[in-house]
Amino acid sequence: MLIEIDATRFEVELARPGATVLLACFLDSPLEADHGADVREAAARLSGRVVCVRPAKKDWELFRTKWWIGGTPTYIVFRDGREAARKRGRADALALVDFVLSVIGS
Repeated sequence: MLIEIDATRFEVELARPGATVLLACFLDSPLEADHGADVREAAARLSGRVVCVRPAKKDWELFRTKWWIGGTPTYIVFRDGREAARKRGRADALALVDFVLSVIGS
């Protein structure tokens, strides 16, 4: 499941001991609809191992500046509250799952 999350709740997720969080930053537009479906499929495949979130629209600027999101799509994997890896550029569901699993070692 892909959860839209505000900045405060995101900080709470990062603070959970042992948490692995994927922050998926991508545009929601008709031109990118298929990409959004890929991200949602990847989130479903990672369910139970990784918390998959995307920034709430109201907090987009805060996410962009605090976590240096220079463009979309950008994916950031956090482990134990710290950035473990970052990927910029479009990825289909399988490539995104492979990226995350390579970071967490599963």
